[in-house]
Amino acid sequence: MKKLLVVYVDNHILVVFKRSGIATQSAPGRQDGLEEEAKRWIKKAFDKRGAVFLHPIHRLDKEVSGLVLFARSSKALSRLQQMLRERKISRTYLALVEGEPKEKEGELKHFLIHGSHRALLAASGAKGAKPSLLFYRILEKPGRESLLEVRLVTGRYHQIRAQLSAWGHPVVGDRKYGSKMPWQKGGIALVHAKLEFIHPVTKANLSFTVSWKEAFF
Repeated sequence: MKKLLVVYVDNHILVVFKRSGIATQSAPGRQDGLEEEAKRWIKKAFDKRGAVFLHPIHRLDKEVSGLVLFARSSKALSRLQQMLRERKISRTYLALVEGEPKEKEGELKHFLIHGSHRALLAASGAKGAKPSLLFYRILEKPGRESLLEVRLVTGRYHQIRAQLSAWGHPVVGDRKYGSKMPWQKGGIALVHAKLEFIHPVTKANLSFTVSWKEAFF
């Protein structure tokens, strides 16, 4: 088992870097998810006896790598969950996509339905359809692909992957959403690269960042 990559920890929160290929939470009856891995780390690092309180504030798809925020106290959990609902936690991704978008920056708006293991495009007003919004800008054009910075406004199931695919520029390596280009680094070419929020207890402004090279090279 690889060592847990801890970015920040205090009495109320934990920020870790999730590798692709590992689920944020374990499937029922299993203990191979990031949450269980983090609980084992806390138990050892802080010499904890008994159960460890730890809850993810958001989740990343198994194929996606990047920053994950956990609450270590009930006070932090309730406040962070409220902040997430009120969109006071900023989440920025880096995505390597196929082709080159016509516009250097802009927004994508779709309605998505949570289907069977994938997000489906839907018409406004369709049963179960939820509005999905993200902003993007092109950072680099390394070849036949484009490196985008993507800022989530809503946080729907597979949102970035589904919206970029519907736009005609799927994430490299994401065969589920139509990518034809291989990705050799594991998972897909999508990383949760920046997390910004106000500490739920101390009220300090926090910002955590991982670069593209740190994530994949």
